[in-house]
Amino acid sequence: MSRIKIIKTKELENCNDLDHDKRTEFLKKRTELHKDEYDKGLTRDWYNCRRYIVIEKNQRRPIAILGRDGPQNSIGLWWWIDRDFRKKGYMSEAIVQWSDILRSERVTGISDIIRNDSEDQEACEVLIKKMRKLFE
Repeated sequence: MSRIKIIKTKELENCNDLDHDKRTEFLKKRTELHKDEYDKGLTRDWYNCRRYIVIEKNQRRPIAILGRDGPQNSIGLWWWIDRDFRKKGYMSEAIVQWSDILRSERVTGISDIIRNDSEDQEACEVLIKKMRKLFE
């Protein structure tokens, strides 16, 4: 059974799976300009692309942001996951669910996957390879 649920960003305000305080805290935390040396925050201008939120079902809180832009046959992808949830398999689950969502939205190809600017580039590379394989 999956530990996560993916919703579109615009559905966040109406998501009954989340506490209001957790929604507000997450959005505030992710839109702050100041980041630390290990977490540069979002890698793209996330206001100008289609976005999704990954929700951890047990704690009922948002834990990651996924983004896509570009034409259906050649989209660019990026993601960010909260440091507390890294290296625990959440993004591996999210990648599989997200690929299903993208296919349902008639996405047929991936052109670029933007690396997360995190301290663990190996884990990021594994996720990139996994997503590419799902779209072969």
